[in-house]
This record gives sequence, structure tokens and C-alpha cells, in this order.
Amino acid sequence: MAALAITFYFAFVRGSAIAAIVFGISKSLMVIQSTHACSHYSFSIYPKLNRFVYWLNMSIAGDTPAQWTAKHVIAHHIDTNITPEDDDTMYPLKRVLPGLPRCWWHSYQHLYIWILYFFVFLPWTVSHNIKVIFGLIYGKMFEGVAELLLIRRDIICKNLDLFVCLLKLQCLENQVRHNGAFDWTETLSCIMIHHITRLAPFFFVDTWFGAIFVVLMTELSSSMWFSLQFAVNHEIAEATLFSDLSTKVHSQNRDWGEHQLLTSHNYSIDFSPSLYLSGGLNYQIEHHLFPSIHYKYYPDLSKIVQQTAKEFNLPYNSSVTFLEGIGRHYQLLKEMGSKD
Repeated sequence: MAALAITFYFAFVRGSAIAAIVFGISKSLMVIQSTHACSHYSFSIYPKLNRFVYWLNMSIAGDTPAQWTAKHVIAHHIDTNITPEDDDTMYPLKRVLPGLPRCWWHSYQHLYIWILYFFVFLPWTVSHNIKVIFGLIYGKMFEGVAELLLIRRDIICKNLDLFVCLLKLQCLENQVRHNGAFDWTETLSCIMIHHITRLAPFFFVDTWFGAIFVVLMTELSSSMWFSLQFAVNHEIAEATLFSDLSTKVHSQNRDWGEHQLLTSHNYSIDFSPSLYLSGGLNYQIEHHLFPSIHYKYYPDLSKIVQQTAKEFNLPYNSSVTFLEGIGRHYQLLKEMGSKD
């Protein structure tokens, strides 16, 4: 938090591009470390402290606790790699699950996706604002995942206009009941604080170009590391074989814990710094099995999970290094872009 405060001053008040990049990286680490832990109530044994840090960090990140809880804690952790419940896969911008229709642009996804990974936080923040505006209009807070089942497959396949395709997904968000006074206060205050901090450069930096530049550098530098964590953790060939476009986990003949093991992937678990640089996300299997346990315990849990997986003849997907995981992700992008 100290690094965020110092770099915020030099980036957004003094207009330093280097500070903006460092602030962005620090923001990314904050999201995958303390923010993520707070969302699962594993940051502290005190629930109120978890809730407060969760709100504070989301105000800096540009998200809201209600949105993250709906999309990540509920949707992603229950139905991992199951579309449409889990929309972390960024479809239709990219196709990584075999059950999803292939569009023409997916043939090039292994090339363009690395550029898009730099822009994850910007549309993320904008989409939250759109949903809050609709919430104020209709009196209901819209959170959660896009329900692809409401869109006919032929629309997605035949419509070549990516913007229209994305617009359809954005407009078909399902509802999660967060309509109490506290929920509205928490959400609106997060968005208000985030916008105030992002407007600061326009009052302190000498030129508008300089102000826009430092804000953009912050968002770009924070997006890549965040994006790659989730891509490597779930989007390799071995972890995407068990997706189903229309069937939830609980209606399949598969145990929930088994499903988490099958659809998650670890990396660099023998390199201690990776644990802290990823907020424990390099132990993705252990995180999905025990999300409410702090990540500092994952190395010990890993030994038990590996032994149990071996006993029940289940795979334990893991790459020796982060770069190996990136390579496996690249191979999946290439394969899913060329084969139906």
C-alpha cells in the first residue's frame, strides 16, 4: 500500500511515466494478492477487516466487491471453465473452450491476444460503470456473467461484427441480488473514489496529453500480469477438455472437487517467489479446492493434494516454470483458433 501511495503521487500529481508503470504493476499485485484473498475471506480472521480492505482495494482497482464476488467467487469458482456460467475466458474475443463456436478472427487469436491482454482493466472498469447506470435506471444492480445461452449460436458464428457481438454479451448480464442500501453505498463509493483518483492528473499534470498518458500507462502496465495469471491457470489444453456449453458441473456425473482439479493448472510451485508474485495463484489447484485458506499454506497443502490425486488416479496439471505455462497457453490458442 505504501508503494501505491508513493507511486500514485509521482504518477498522478507529478506526471512521471515511470511512476505510472510502477503504480500499475503495484496495483496488479494488490489485486491478485490482498484483494483476491479478501474476496475469499482468507486475508484476515476478522470479517469486517476483510470487507473493508476488499472495498478499499477495489476502489483503487476500478472494480466493485459485488461485481468481483458475482463473477469470480461465485461463477468462476463453482463452474470453472463452464460456459456461460464462467465468463473469465473472454469469449468471443478469444476461444479456448472446445464447446464454443469458432469465429473467423479466432484464427489469429494466438497473435493479437497478447496486445489485448494489455487492455483488460480499461473495458473492465467501463463495463462496471455501464451496469451501474442501468442499475440506477431500473432500480436493480446488474452483476455477474453474460448468459450466452440466451444468444443463438448462429448469431455468434455468422455475425462478423465483433462490436455487435460484444454488445449482445454485455446487454445480457444476469442479476445477482445486491440491492440493499449497504450494497449500493459500497458499489457507488468504489466507483466514485476510482474516478476521482483517475481525474487527479488532469488537475496537476501540465498538459492533457501528459495526464492521459500517465493514466493509460497505469492501466496497461497493470493489465498484462493480471491477465496472464488467469490465462495460464485455466487455459491450457489439459484444463479445457472438460468444458460443456450447456451443462453445469452439478448436473454432470462429476464431483465438484474433481472438476476443480481437472480444470486448473499450477506453475512454478518449486520457486518460492512465485507464490508471492502471484498471490498464491501459481497454486491454482489448491486455491480452487481451498479458496478460503490463505495462500501461504498452499505449498504444504500441495503435497497432500498431489498424493490424493495419485491415489484416485486423477491428473495434477503443473508446469515447471511460468514461461512453460505461457507456451502451453499459446499452443491452446493456436489449436482452438484453427479447429472446430
